[in-house]
Amino acid sequence: MIDFNFLLSSETLAKLPTPTPEAKQLLQQQIITDKNPGTILQDFQKMLDFIGENGCEVSEVNAYFSMKKLRDINAFLSYPIEIDLKRPQQKSYPYIHALYLLLRISGLAYPNSQNKKKLLVLDQELFTSWHRLNPTERYLILLEIGMLWADENILDGYTAYPNLFVWHRFLSEIPAKGASLNKQNKRLFEFHAIPGFTNLALLHLFGIVNLRQGKPEAGKGWRVTYVEKTAFGEAIVQVLLHSMMANPNLLILENAQSITHGKLQPMLQEYFSEYQQQLVLDGKLEKTEGIYIFKVSLDKAWRRIAIPSHLTLEPLVDSILNSFDFGQDHLYRFICCNRIGMPFNINHPYMEDEPPFTNRFRVEELPLKIGEIMIFNFDFGDDWEFALLLEAINPPDKTLKKPKLLESHGTAPEQYPDYDEEEYYDEEE
Repeated sequence: MIDFNFLLSSETLAKLPTPTPEAKQLLQQQIITDKNPGTILQDFQKMLDFIGENGCEVSEVNAYFSMKKLRDINAFLSYPIEIDLKRPQQKSYPYIHALYLLLRISGLAYPNSQNKKKLLVLDQELFTSWHRLNPTERYLILLEIGMLWADENILDGYTAYPNLFVWHRFLSEIPAKGASLNKQNKRLFEFHAIPGFTNLALLHLFGIVNLRQGKPEAGKGWRVTYVEKTAFGEAIVQVLLHSMMANPNLLILENAQSITHGKLQPMLQEYFSEYQQQLVLDGKLEKTEGIYIFKVSLDKAWRRIAIPSHLTLEPLVDSILNSFDFGQDHLYRFICCNRIGMPFNINHPYMEDEPPFTNRFRVEELPLKIGEIMIFNFDFGDDWEFALLLEAINPPDKTLKKPKLLESHGTAPEQYPDYDEEEYYDEEE
């Protein structure tokens, strides 16, 4: 069980107010539109339109929007911001980065390599499903993603705790009349650092807080001068926080192959009767049968290996190590990205507390598209990293029953370059 006492102290929990009948009634009477209670649906749709049918070119490393596109995106959002930075990055524009996280974690947009370029493209089937949803369903689906999953580091494979707890802590520090965010208001200014600018943008987009912006200082980024919480914001955070504390299993956020959406739907339906449909991400990747062709590279050497899709990753491990003349007496793992781009590991069977495992995971289950790369990390001491590029998926071939080495180029590096066998035996004697 995850322990959140470091964030929600016993004193804070003791002061946690029970949602009032007025708060519950406020939620039940809330009408959700593109601009109410916040502009999240309007801005999210603008981002979908910007990506469009042809996709949008993004950076190769982290699949973020390029600097030349950031100003254009900022200009068409509901809350364009002013910054005074010479080389602004995506995170320099908190509204853009917040919307980007929602796009990626929802599964509606994902990075795809095409013609030596990386594009952020729309999942057309999921995109069609999105347009079948009513505004209430869209808003609450995005709200759950923001409350549970939109952590700054999730696309790097890390999750800490649900944003909902951070949001509650921040709201509890804001006076009823609102407050200026300045160094004189030291306590609030300190807690202002907890949600971070991306979370602050999310809170604003969802209508949980209202903000005022100021002119940026020289060489500085986004400057927020005033914040106040909304009645809707207080009500929705209180209600969901109480529900989650009463259902501890909701606090466990999986960090593996997929993210399960819809955790909060049952409790939200009590207040929003129109919330009936869900955006389903799990199972979106269909298994592709055939012969997978991998180009496996280590330093300047590379091998081309074919493997039938129905086999597990264990025969692939054997084929890789044999082709590079490596021994097999170490732990290993494959590192690849799930559907939203979050890294996850497929581990050696001996790592029994950390599934999934290479002897049960089939090649056809890999969330790889042609042109994408996964890493084979071998020997956690020397930390060898083989890059596996999926070059093609050929039609099934019943005559091929095990991995086959198709090509071998370059001399493999020595597995133990500093190992002196003669010196070892001298020491033994």
